[in-house]
Amino acid sequence: MRTADSAVSSGHGVSMGEALPPELEQRLKEVQAAADKEPGFTGRDWLILLLTGIIGPIALLLWGWPS
Repeated sequence: MRTADSAVSSGHGVSMGEALPPELEQRLKEVQAAADKEPGFTGRDWLILLLTGIIGPIALLLWGWPS
């Protein structure tokens, strides 16, 4: 198994002191800019998460609980 140190010493990868290739830096900037533009969760998203993650499983447990 190769470690990060062996990958850097063999010429593969980028060590902490080296700069990233310009093309990679540009791609990273584009991805970060796109992520900053997107909104977070909306109220509808939180409602769906609440219903499917908490209320739904509780309802199923209560419905299927042996009497």
